[in-house]
Amino acid sequence: MKKKIIAKFFGQVQGVGFRYTAKSLADELGLVGFVKNINDDTVELVALGKEKNLKNFLKKVQENFNNNIKDVKYSWSKPSETYQNFKIEI
Repeated sequence: MKKKIIAKFFGQVQGVGFRYTAKSLADELGLVGFVKNINDDTVELVALGKEKNLKNFLKKVQENFNNNIKDVKYSWSKPSETYQNFKIEI
């Protein structure tokens, strides 16, 4: 069963390769959705996939940017939209 996670990352998460790493990890894990910079210097991530893959995804993103992330707020839900792939939005 597919799930959806919406996550917002706080800290020094822009300008450090965060979005490109997130896309690479999402592609590796077969996830779809998007990641984008927000004007308040945070990064928003929306991903759909199997729950275990989403949890692994969050873990890997946090491991890669452990020194940059100060906080993460996220919520789980049932997906109501569809995406063809995982992309970086501008």
